[in-house]
Amino acid sequence: MRKILILAGLAAIQFVPLSASAQTYPSRPIRIVVPFEAGGAMDIIMRVVAKQAAESGGPQFVIENKTGAGGSIGVMAVKEAAPDGYTLAEVSSSTHVLNPHTTANIPYDPVKDFQPIVMLVKVPTLLTVPASSPAKTFAEFVDFARKKPGGLNYGSAGVGSAPHITAALLEKSLAVPMTHVPYKGMAGAMNDVLGGRLDFVYSSIPSLGGTVADGKVRVLGVAGKARIQDFPQLPSMAELGHPLVDVDLWFGLVAPLGTDAAVVRTLNEVFVKAANAPALAERFKQLGVEIATGTPAQFKQAMESENARLGPFVRELTSKKQ
Repeated sequence: MRKILILAGLAAIQFVPLSASAQTYPSRPIRIVVPFEAGGAMDIIMRVVAKQAAESGGPQFVIENKTGAGGSIGVMAVKEAAPDGYTLAEVSSSTHVLNPHTTANIPYDPVKDFQPIVMLVKVPTLLTVPASSPAKTFAEFVDFARKKPGGLNYGSAGVGSAPHITAALLEKSLAVPMTHVPYKGMAGAMNDVLGGRLDFVYSSIPSLGGTVADGKVRVLGVAGKARIQDFPQLPSMAELGHPLVDVDLWFGLVAPLGTDAAVVRTLNEVFVKAANAPALAERFKQLGVEIATGTPAQFKQAMESENARLGPFVRELTSKKQ
């Protein structure tokens, strides 16, 4: 009888692999490093979600903006932190898909050096043309691109930025020459679209502001595989026959590699619950983002897939220093 009890006890230990720290986690506030400036889209979304998490009975979070080197300084601070669940990083498709292929000798591997927790939101990007453009549909845009002397010109937030990569994928898919005009940010590119000095940009909904409703620009499609909630009438690039034109813009959370699996599950549950709270629906709509939560494994798979798909193209494109 005693032997049976001992075996049962051993079995119980095997099926409850919690460390002592994981059993009491969290016992103090959790620091989240945002690797970009306060007031930007990443910072705002992280603060909104963290506040909702705390108000829904989750732990308290402290947001720290640690900027520099295209996000690498903040990301590295978390890579080198203790894997105890008390230091996390908000990361993005820029830090974990694009930058590793545009920045020489970047000091981290986007997948192998971190423990994914959850993807939070995606940021849809729209093919946007000036109101003065002859293209009122995507078919007319393609016709315009093939007939305009010298080809179309498009703007972006800089070489290697998501709007640049997305537009370059469209150029490749259409097999027509285009000219990239890099800016220091999307504000300059949007001003020149409004003025008709650029033929198109790929823009996020917040960057568009009220320009669509005011008739100052026209949107012809959305990058990616699916339509979006805010513009359900817009076809996706996949629907239009250009599935390659798909650069996911997303924000998510990672922890240092080696973080306890039970801690990761706890954090995932906290943030999935917070991001999907009905109280945030209107705020997310204002910010132009869509909920994209899932499991840590799904987040890791997405990063692996996007790096494999886009890495070679991004490296080739940015090596030309357009």
